Amino acid sequence: MTSTRRILPEGEALPGPAACAPEPMTPEEVATRLRRLETDPLGVDQRVRISLAGVQHKLVLSRLPTGEWALPIDGLPSTHILKRANPRFPHMVANEAFCLAVGRRLGLRVADAAIVAIPEPILVVTRYDRAITASGAILRIHQEDLTQALGINASAKYEEHGGPSLRRIARLLRDETIGSESREGLLDVTLLNMVVGNGDAHAKNFSLLHPEPGVVRLAPAYDIMSTAFYPRADVRPGMYVNQKHAIHAVTTTDVVEEAVSWGLQRGRVSARVAQLLERLPAALEAAAGDVPSVPTELVALVTARAEAFAAG
Repeated sequence: MTSTRRILPEGEALPGPAACAPEPMTPEEVATRLRRLETDPLGVDQRVRISLAGVQHKLVLSRLPTGEWALPIDGLPSTHILKRANPRFPHMVANEAFCLAVGRRLGLRVADAAIVAIPEPILVVTRYDRAITASGAILRIHQEDLTQALGINASAKYEEHGGPSLRRIARLLRDETIGSESREGLLDVTLLNMVVGNGDAHAKNFSLLHPEPGVVRLAPAYDIMSTAFYPRADVRPGMYVNQKHAIHAVTTTDVVEEAVSWGLQRGRVSARVAQLLERLPAALEAAAGDVPSVPTELVALVTARAEAFAAG
């Protein structure tokens, strides 16, 4: 979920709402664009230009007040990201929906997402960097992922490739945000990623949100899934936790020590982690109910990891 800054001549106003009336799409047209994502990533073609960074199997669309989908053309901002499953990773849509639901049930700030049949199961993620006015106009809210914020090439998004560490991200949050809320949010998401076994939590999967001038905060969490569910997935975390180079080696103590290295108070960190772990069993059960298509094997895996973290 990455947006871009616009540089305009002095005195020129920012572009307003869409210059032309939106063109609603039929369900069949949406399904066709989803099928073409291998050749047209993000749905980009001659009429659609997207600044969102991403890979194949994602389609960006605008949801109209009528509930219909429309292409983000002629200045119309996109409002949702539609994500198809990758055939190499079975149950990917349900996997991500479940992991996000766990975060939501824990009370964490995560992106809103739901599975919709179009006609195959698609994960529909609501863009948190948008605001809807009373008149129905869609406004963009500026955000930047952590590679952008730190001036790092996107190819170095993983710590093992020279990308930023969690400590460096926490230092940026300390310097650019007010209080400890964003760093505590980073702690929450780090614990969630380790519990579900998400080895792909790299710097581009964290963003800063600028909701108004002079205000910066950590954006809601997104792109969370259990990579540990896939036997051939890389076990190295996108960013190391207390210098552990394998997600299976990370313990509750490592999460606490990592957060303390960010300048957070040890007692507060320990209490926060303990509270989240205490709420995990109920959150997992509720999340499984929220996503009926989640494989029982995935729920069992995450439950076992949660129990191991709770045991210290």
